[in-house]
Amino acid sequence: MCGRYTLKTSPAKILQQLANFPVSSGQTFLSRIQPRYNIAPNQRVLVIRGASLEGESQYAAIKSVEFAEMHWGRPVANRQLVINTRLENLEEKACAQTPPKLTIRPCLIIADGYYEWKNKAGSRIPYYLHRKDHHLLLFSGTWQTVSDPKTTTRDCCTILTCPASRSLDHIHNRMPLFTDPMNGMDWLLDSSALQRCRGLLKSCSIDILQTHSVHTRVNHVDFEGPSCIERAAFHRQNLLF
Repeated sequence: MCGRYTLKTSPAKILQQLANFPVSSGQTFLSRIQPRYNIAPNQRVLVIRGASLEGESQYAAIKSVEFAEMHWGRPVANRQLVINTRLENLEEKACAQTPPKLTIRPCLIIADGYYEWKNKAGSRIPYYLHRKDHHLLLFSGTWQTVSDPKTTTRDCCTILTCPASRSLDHIHNRMPLFTDPMNGMDWLLDSSALQRCRGLLKSCSIDILQTHSVHTRVNHVDFEGPSCIERAAFHRQNLLF
């Protein structure tokens, strides 16, 4: 499960850490982003996706990528919002076809940390998780263009999740399917996801994260700023905020 995350890395450092990506467009949008410490569903988020040429199939193998802005979450019936997609569900859908195949539109959601909530003593305690080296943490995701009768069409993305690694399952039994800038292109290379998903699932046990508890004020989507990620020891007074 992943319901909130951060992206506080500067545009210059984002470009530096993603230097191996063949970026063809979107740098102007990237230059306008501001540090964000409490990104929530249905907000606009920064992603990397394949850059299709005009007239080219949306599922064609990509030759370059672009920065893009998308809404986090795909609207479904009853005004609900799907923000995460289970990796196992993708495999099940692929295996149900003959021959096994699944065509998706992959993307990478750019982050540098995320929040998870642990059930403890009858309360939900927020934790902040980030890379030990403080570099970018790229979430594997899928995206699609959604038409809303009340608005224009918009691109929406969801974050892929998988079973949590041993070092993290004491907080939650699910985690985002993350990759690093050196291997992120593997997810974007093509839309034949079955074998790629299996390989990514095996890589989820890699221990690259560290965690600490934070104040429950991060529960409020309107709360923003560096104090969101400050360490906070659990005590019941925090729950009164």
